Amino acid sequence: MRSKLAKKDAEVERLQNKRNHLVEEKNDLMAKIAQLEQEKQILESSQADHVAQMMLQETWRTSRQLQTKICTELNHQDVFFLSIQQALVEACPKSHYGDCSRFRNVSITGVQQICNVR
Repeated sequence: MRSKLAKKDAEVERLQNKRNHLVEEKNDLMAKIAQLEQEKQILESSQADHVAQMMLQETWRTSRQLQTKICTELNHQDVFFLSIQQALVEACPKSHYGDCSRFRNVSITGVQQICNVR
């Protein structure tokens, strides 16, 4: 009878040790879950901040594009007027006559500068 009692005591002690080990493992896992949830919350708030910042930046960029003139008129005294006029005349081959000959006497009345706002 004593040997049965000793076996039962050993069994109870083994089960208590196993239970204690499982409780410790459970506590470790619960701590890990809490840490991961906190990291998740930080990442979610960071992502929300990023989205808000991008929306603000997009609003700023769009408003800047709308404020920027896409075309600006160049002054007649600008060096580009003469250069563009000469380039147009030189683009017409000397061997061409008829309609092409009119371009040899072309005169620029205005030039607009196109701004890339992308």
